[in-house]
Amino acid sequence: GVVHALGGCAALVGAVAAGPRTGRFDPKTVADFSPHNVPQVLSGTMLLWVAWFAFNMGSGGGPLAGRGGAATAAGAATATA
Repeated sequence: GVVHALGGCAALVGAVAAGPRTGRFDPKTVADFSPHNVPQVLSGTMLLWVAWFAFNMGSGGGPLAGRGGAATAAGAATATA
């Protein structure tokens, strides 16, 4: 759909703007690159997890819209997917 096309175009523009990772695969400088940063990986995972739950339950309308069952079902489907 439109959302995925826009996301793909934005990712392409970002990749072109960032450019290649110069020196990453050069045998002389490969030791200078650390492959992981655990705190950033964990914070990114938590941010995505919270945002995914909020998006899915929010799109169900929530209890204030009189469709509390839809939000609950969206939360259960997200948690078990």
